[in-house]
This record gives sequence, C-alpha cells and structure tokens, in this order.
Amino acid sequence: MVNSILTHITNEFDKLNSKLVPQIDELRNKNTEVKAENIEFKAENIKLKQALEKHEFRFMKLEQNDKDTAVENAELKVRVVKLEQKQSQTD
Repeated sequence: MVNSILTHITNEFDKLNSKLVPQIDELRNKNTEVKAENIEFKAENIKLKQALEKHEFRFMKLEQNDKDTAVENAELKVRVVKLEQKQSQTD
C-alpha cells in the first residue's frame, strides 16, 4: 500500500517535472534573448551619450563664439562711433 502511494506520488512528480522542464527551458531562452537585447541597448546608450557629449561641447563652443562675436561687434560699433565723431569734427 505505502509502496503504491509512493509510486503514484513519484509518477505525479515526474508528470509535473516533464511539464515544467520545457517551460524552464523556454524561460531560459527568453532570458538569454533579453540579456542580448540589454547588451544592445547598453551599447546604443553609450553611443547616444557620446553623441550628446559631442553636441554639448559643440554647443558650448558656438555659445562662446557668439559671445566673442558680440564683444567684437560692440568694440567695432564703438570704433565706428569714434570714427564718425572724428569725421564730423573734421567736416
């Protein structure tokens, strides 16, 4: 009697195990796919961060050039005003 109960329990565990093994394999495969995608996303993220840094640096340079140009324009305007004043004094 005990032996038949143990045999029955063992058979039920075997049935359950035979159902779970393919599910576990499928989940492992999906996990591998997700890990591969994650690696791809991380690589893309690195590229995007590098591009962002490059553009931020370029933007900073453009802003500095804009400031330099504004200063130069202001200096030139002062020179023009002085030259116009000299011109009007000599006329």
